[in-house]
Amino acid sequence: MEEIPPDANVEKICKQFELDGTRPRKFWHDIIKTDMGDLNQITFVTQLTPDRLERLRRVAESWRGPMAANFYVTPKKIADFMHAYCTDPVLQKRENIQLHVTQTEGLFYPSNIMRNIAVDPVKTKYVFLCDVDFVPIPGIEDIMQRYIRDGFVSDDKLIVIPAFEIKEKEIAHPKSKREVLDLLDKEKIQLMDIDHFDGAHKWTELDRWKTAEEPYIVQWREYFEPYVVMPKDKTPRYNPRFVGRIRDKITHLMIVSATGFKFHIVPDAYTVHMPHADSGMQSWDKAGLYAKCAIALYDGYKAELENKYNVKFT
Repeated sequence: MEEIPPDANVEKICKQFELDGTRPRKFWHDIIKTDMGDLNQITFVTQLTPDRLERLRRVAESWRGPMAANFYVTPKKIADFMHAYCTDPVLQKRENIQLHVTQTEGLFYPSNIMRNIAVDPVKTKYVFLCDVDFVPIPGIEDIMQRYIRDGFVSDDKLIVIPAFEIKEKEIAHPKSKREVLDLLDKEKIQLMDIDHFDGAHKWTELDRWKTAEEPYIVQWREYFEPYVVMPKDKTPRYNPRFVGRIRDKITHLMIVSATGFKFHIVPDAYTVHMPHADSGMQSWDKAGLYAKCAIALYDGYKAELENKYNVKFT
């Protein structure tokens, strides 16, 4: 990504925001040979930058099923990245990871473009749409497959995997719901983003989850952006105009809801966030230089979907 111009202002940044959301992209699918095995499986789909390769390794150690990872790489560093990937002690042994590379261009990280490039060539019947900073509970694939067999993932149903964040870095990732409940009681873990953007995950309805033994339905609410498992062929495309880090995932879940999907929270599976320092892009987002144009785009897209599907997002 390009450096932030020293004379950056709202007008200039918003022009770049619009350009980066519409510019053509150079990318390469499946750059290493894969063997995805049974195509009735679930593919963990994510996107990232090379500096987070270790995080993909952490996920791969817990998630043994198929994966799809799209890396955003500068042209001069592609060779270095490929060497790092192909010599990684965990990743080099995996034959069921679809590896994609998208060339960096422009100022903004093209979040939703990256997600589309990762989802499009998925070969399995189901996708788990997640961020690379989240490590799922070991054995989660078997849990998910049970709910698929029981009919909770279909043309109009999906399952939500609750997301938590550890409040103290030295705390080990919990390996069972019982451990999660214990950490919740000790206030050492909490729902993701509950402190600074509670709408992102609070509709998981934590109090229900604590005692639930069966999946339960929740209504999608505006700003709810859970990590979900759904059929690959029913997964809407992400709106590519949302680059950067403002309202990007929300717009996807918005259209998923508008098209009639029912959201089922599963009681015995979860994923846990790996703490990390804010990136430069996140710091820039907080400065709000492009918030005006991003939110204007969001408001227009929201109105467009409400009109098209005769729904009201609240």
